[in-house]
Amino acid sequence: MIKLLIFLVSLTLKKEALKLFENCTQIVDRIKDRKYKRGDIIEMVYYYNDYCADLD
Repeated sequence: MIKLLIFLVSLTLKKEALKLFENCTQIVDRIKDRKYKRGDIIEMVYYYNDYCADLD
């Protein structure tokens, strides 16, 4: 039961991150390739601000 809960939370976080960073293909690709994980959110935000924020 706990493993299922952890899986569902991880899946939800991944979906939310994909929505949040959808206009930054580099981050989306890294999330999908599992190079970025839940603990890397700060790194993702810095990357987004440095390379993708001007794409809006």
